Amino acid sequence: MRNVTSLPSFASLSRLERVKLDTMKGLTDLSPIAAAPALRRLSIGAMPQLDADSFRCFVGHPCLAELYSYTGKKSTNEAVKRMFPGIAR
Repeated sequence: MRNVTSLPSFASLSRLERVKLDTMKGLTDLSPIAAAPALRRLSIGAMPQLDADSFRCFVGHPCLAELYSYTGKKSTNEAVKRMFPGIAR
């Protein structure tokens, strides 16, 4: 889905607990997702345009308990695991 380059804020989605994004190669900003107040699980797959800094918006998220980062770049995946010890897989 290269045509999707941005997402609206998820701040009003008070019950949203899980988000899975796969092959959305036009998307570079994950901060709208980080605005979801009850987000517990995030899964990112096949999005090599993302780097570790793309995930910084989730640092300190009050509910995030599971983060699956399979961007397609081993170095990014490892950096995300270091950034989120205990929850990144």
